[in-house]
Amino acid sequence: MKKMLIICVDTFSHQVKSWNFISLSIFPFVIILTMLGFNLINKTSTTNNNSIGIINETSSNFYTTSSSLSIHNYKNQNFAKKELEGKKIIGYLAVSQKNDRLLVTYTGNNSLSTTTRFRISNLINNLQEKINFKTSKLSNDQKKILQYKPIVIWNFEKSRFNKSFSKELSFTILVLFMFLILVSYSTTTTQEIAAEKGTKTAEIIFTSIEPKKYFLGKILGMLGTVCLQIAVYISGGTIIYQLLFSNYYVYKIIGKYQGIINSIIRNFYSINLVFIVLGIVLFIILAATCGILVKKVEDASKAVQPVLHLVMLSFILAIVIGKNPSTPISIFLSYFPVTSPFFMPIRNIVTHISIMNVLLSALLLLITEIVLLHLVGKNYSRFALAKTSNFFELIGKSK
Repeated sequence: MKKMLIICVDTFSHQVKSWNFISLSIFPFVIILTMLGFNLINKTSTTNNNSIGIINETSSNFYTTSSSLSIHNYKNQNFAKKELEGKKIIGYLAVSQKNDRLLVTYTGNNSLSTTTRFRISNLINNLQEKINFKTSKLSNDQKKILQYKPIVIWNFEKSRFNKSFSKELSFTILVLFMFLILVSYSTTTTQEIAAEKGTKTAEIIFTSIEPKKYFLGKILGMLGTVCLQIAVYISGGTIIYQLLFSNYYVYKIIGKYQGIINSIIRNFYSINLVFIVLGIVLFIILAATCGILVKKVEDASKAVQPVLHLVMLSFILAIVIGKNPSTPISIFLSYFPVTSPFFMPIRNIVTHISIMNVLLSALLLLITEIVLLHLVGKNYSRFALAKTSNFFELIGKSK
């Protein structure tokens, strides 16, 4: 047991120091922070460029209650042009009055967004409305009647929309995450196991430790790396979450999405996380088996292809079929060990199936992994020391 632990720690230490582990740990956070940075820059540039100038030749005053539109009054057009050229304003309005009717001309370098045009139109319409009240000579009672506004109650099924959107987003993140992590760790595991092939290292190692324990030590080392990787994601994600939502300026931008983000987090911090770990372990075992079959370490990239094809097939099936989790084929694939790490979490996110069904699928996956570990570990020395990479010859020799 002590020697197996040494192998486990050595494998774990080697993997944690690798560029693959470091890049996988940093990459998601770089993507999140980059996207947030672009949103902040876009928001800042948008909010900073919301000033308009007004050359008012009427007796009425302009004012706005909108925090997204600021007004600068200018005495003449020449000064307004200079401000426009200096990009201090996005444009200016020349306002005059003819026969109790406003005449407004807008000048700007670029076209305005629909929202900005709507705000400017409201500004002008409110002023025209006041002029109309003055010239119409209505009684106070008539003016009060004209000021009546409709009572409108807006009912949006926001929670239903948010739940649907969060499920869709959780589905996409889960499928992409599983695909990337499985491809990465399958390739890494094959190279790790194949490192001793073509040398006398394996023969020397097997004189001091049982091959099965050596194999289990390697798998446990890789499992430890996976668990540390997930722990980095959880701790890093928690820190970023706390920092973002505790910052006032950032919260103004992403605060409205907090409910969706919380829903996505709940979808991952559940039994689905167990499936993710078990799925990675299964493909690590399969990749390790491929690594044993190579003659030399240079062939590891070729040997891992069957496992990568399984990952690719599961990924494609999840995208095509996963959005309809109630179909018979989707139900079957959620219990089939190779595809259940993709399909059972998807079904659990979309339909919230019973815990007994989830546990049954997890149990089948765990039993498959135990059987594979036993079979491969039992014949590890024969596979590792064999001079051939032909799978059927190796199976024949192991009997």
